[in-house]
Amino acid sequence: MDNHFIPRFYLSRWAIDGELIEYRKRRNGKITGKPVAPKGTGYKPDLYKNTHKNDADAHIFEVGFLNKHDTLASDALKKLEAGTSPNDKEMCGWISFLMALQLRHPDDIAIMRPLYEKKWAEGMKPVRDKLAHFPKERTDLIHELTAPMMEEAMFRLLAKLMEHQDIGQMLLDFDHTVTDLNSTLPLVTSDRPVLM
Repeated sequence: MDNHFIPRFYLSRWAIDGELIEYRKRRNGKITGKPVAPKGTGYKPDLYKNTHKNDADAHIFEVGFLNKHDTLASDALKKLEAGTSPNDKEMCGWISFLMALQLRHPDDIAIMRPLYEKKWAEGMKPVRDKLAHFPKERTDLIHELTAPMMEEAMFRLLAKLMEHQDIGQMLLDFDHTVTDLNSTLPLVTSDRPVLM
């Protein structure tokens, strides 16, 4: 599954005739632009996949959490662009979307996974010590059963951070407006749009 760390609804604002220009360092080391559809950039396959699960369960963070907030944020942005006010649920989705942009990048996930795995292993050490005298087959089975729980816990922590009430309230207190630019210069965004 292609997991968009920059959602398509956001990227579509930069598209002209269904395409935007993606700039990146290519294999030859040069930074070049290439026309792509919003669907074709800002993603990484299986970025949010629970590697210890199969089928739909492996993608529950994307399908059950991020998609919900991205849909609400998209609806909120449409209303903001039309000059109307999003409802409370849409506005909360918009705020969660802004917070999620800080944490859903591949670099963030690449840092978080090993840190969480290390923390989980430290927490499981007393259990492993107690099971040291058990046959290896049993300890392997316990690891096999707890590994999916570790990734679920990591994604639950990410979801909590993306819905953090104090930070969310601070963002909610901002004025959220849309500005039309009368310029011939093209707009530029990045894979870290909130920071940039």
